Amino acid sequence: MISANFKTNIWALAIFTLIALAGCLPQDSIIELPEYRPGETKVNFMDESIYSHVAYFDLSADTFVSVHPKILWDLSFENSPNGWHVILNSSKRMYAANTGTKDFAAYTNLSGSEVWRWDNSGGYLDSTALVNWVKISATDTLSHDSVYVLNLGVDEEGIQQGYKKIQFLGIKNGVYSFRFGDVADNSGTVYHLAKDGNSAYRMFSLAASGAELNIEPPKKSWDLLFAQYTTILYTNEGDPVPYFVQGVSINRTGGVEVAIDTSLKFNAVKIENVSALDFTDRKDIIGHEWKTVKVNIETMQAVYTVDTTKVFIVKDVDGWYYKFRFLSYVNQLNEKGFTTFEFQRL
Repeated sequence: MISANFKTNIWALAIFTLIALAGCLPQDSIIELPEYRPGETKVNFMDESIYSHVAYFDLSADTFVSVHPKILWDLSFENSPNGWHVILNSSKRMYAANTGTKDFAAYTNLSGSEVWRWDNSGGYLDSTALVNWVKISATDTLSHDSVYVLNLGVDEEGIQQGYKKIQFLGIKNGVYSFRFGDVADNSGTVYHLAKDGNSAYRMFSLAASGAELNIEPPKKSWDLLFAQYTTILYTNEGDPVPYFVQGVSINRTGGVEVAIDTSLKFNAVKIENVSALDFTDRKDIIGHEWKTVKVNIETMQAVYTVDTTKVFIVKDVDGWYYKFRFLSYVNQLNEKGFTTFEFQRL
């Protein structure tokens, strides 16, 4: 039988323990969040010429994650599970035309009546030169079997690269099938290119018997693409003219968006300004118009001037906001095409 004194001692020990534990518990207090601090202002530059190379840049890592000569590939195949678009290498100023035949061997010479098309520089996939190659039937991606002729554009020296023809055969189980060859080739080469899902696009060279190339990095590893590209400018009469420009495109597929601010100086732009801006995912929103050029007629020297007052607000692939501007378009040797830029995470 347990005595009354023993019970009393047990209760006393329990009460003492609770009091001791209460003394160890933290007191209620206001949690102070750390002061918001923007990232460090950084300056970087492209050490390969934008006239000869394409360069993918990651803002968060402050690095070019992939740099390649622009002439390595001809076509970019959409790499998502349901993707089917095929993009021309705009950095080479490529064009394409539907030959009007479904017989690969029937088209062996340019007719001179080709209706040339080029990809829209805004990145809108319904406005690409090869958009009509496909027809969708239930879950199958089939081809209209049209034969297209491709103008392969120019190399770094502006030398024409000739022509190829291509006939898309369809997509099955994530594999593109197509036939390509020289214009005079009757049979061509049939190639099967499998999607791998790593990047938004898989690049392909039509040289020789064809080659798959790992050019574009994974879509969540880069934000900006420094490159030449083809865009549409208009004459005084309003006629559209495809034109070669040098500028920056955004990773539209990776979720990058950009707004432009010309009301505030670069140092004055804060995170608080972001909510009042209009953002767009148009691929060429940064584009090429952050610089102007004047040519000295006597010396035939081009002088480039960069508009440092134009500030771009970039939402990167991770959802962070950066302010970004260009500082220069020439290197220390005064060679054009070597872009220097400044940016800071807001």
